[in-house]
Amino acid sequence: MKKHKRLWAVALVLVIAIGVSMMFSKKDPMVIEPKVASVRVLSIELSENQQQLKYIGIVQPLDTHQATFATIGSIEAVYVKEGDHVKKGQRLASLDSETARINYQNAQEELRVANLNRKQANETMNAEEASYLDKKRNQQQLLENSRLRAEEQKFKSEEALAKRDEALLEFGEDSEEYAEAQATYLQEAALYELYKAEYEQSAQADEPVEVSIAYARYQASKAAFDASVVQYTIAKNNVDLAKSNLEATELQSSMDGYVIMVISEAGDLATPLAPVVVIASYQSVASIGLSQQATSLVSVNNKSKVTINQIDYSGYILDIAKIPDTTSRTYLTRVFIEQATDLNIGETAAVTIDTGFKEGVWLPLNTIKNDGEDFVYIVKEGRVVRRVVTITSIYNDLVSIDGLSIDDQVIVEGGKNLRPGMLVEISEVVNL
Repeated sequence: MKKHKRLWAVALVLVIAIGVSMMFSKKDPMVIEPKVASVRVLSIELSENQQQLKYIGIVQPLDTHQATFATIGSIEAVYVKEGDHVKKGQRLASLDSETARINYQNAQEELRVANLNRKQANETMNAEEASYLDKKRNQQQLLENSRLRAEEQKFKSEEALAKRDEALLEFGEDSEEYAEAQATYLQEAALYELYKAEYEQSAQADEPVEVSIAYARYQASKAAFDASVVQYTIAKNNVDLAKSNLEATELQSSMDGYVIMVISEAGDLATPLAPVVVIASYQSVASIGLSQQATSLVSVNNKSKVTINQIDYSGYILDIAKIPDTTSRTYLTRVFIEQATDLNIGETAAVTIDTGFKEGVWLPLNTIKNDGEDFVYIVKEGRVVRRVVTITSIYNDLVSIDGLSIDDQVIVEGGKNLRPGMLVEISEVVNL
């Protein structure tokens, strides 16, 4: 017990001695110098680089064909399966065609009869037309002959009148020569008046009965021919319809491609609204969604690069939707992938679109930091300052940004564990 008291007393004396020693010590207190980081900075200046837009898209076929029967019927057979390659016009499936084939054969027979009736009606019409024209020509020739006879008699009458006048001058009114010439003139003049009256009467008279009858027969035969043409047209249309119905029992591919889905099978009911087989084209596109701002930077035929499974393909923008998607509010854009015929539908594709050159502030991508928003560290009056930036474009490992001013100094090296407000010293200023 006494031993423990002695130890406590010694300890107390030591503590008091150390305290007194510190109180009377004249040594200066320790000063901790602040740590200054050494950094390399990039001096901001304007530069021009290729501007690119990058998207992640989905591989889709350029075209798809939902092969559908144009008529209703029971499916007799399906001739393809999923994964099969097909050619344009290749048979995919068929319906029960017995009724359609019988209807087609009956329509062909009706067309044969209608064509025969049309030919016969045409021959009859041509014969009646020839008979009518022949009778009409004969009647016109008779009328012309009557006119010519009257004209000839007029000439004779005028000639007799001239001879009479000569006899009067040469022999006198009481001479025998004058009396004979006068009698001849009166005879010729009377005949002229007769022939003239006959011609005028024939010219003003109605057509002869036989000509009228011939014309009526011709009109009747023409009407019969027109009716036969109508019947032929109806029969031909029936054949075309029956042929179409027969062809509709066979479903064919509308393009080269491969089968991606077989929906129906033998025994199912086919309707024009129910696809039986779905065909995809060999050509592919990458489907992406462009923002409203991006649509003003690109256009149809813009060159693009499509990367799928680390393989690069050339491409171009095929089309851009005019109306945005109701959910994402982006504009569906299809990028055609050139020389790619064996891609799988649904594969992920990285799409890079060249949109021309852009002047602005470009930084290495690795200088951009993110804690929920993009930012960089710059040096301002020897201290670290956090500056929020907006990435507007990407080209390889460079990004175009908004949010910095010319001559700002962006920390590009030595920035590990930096915090806003820390003191730094610039070891080197570099240019991009």
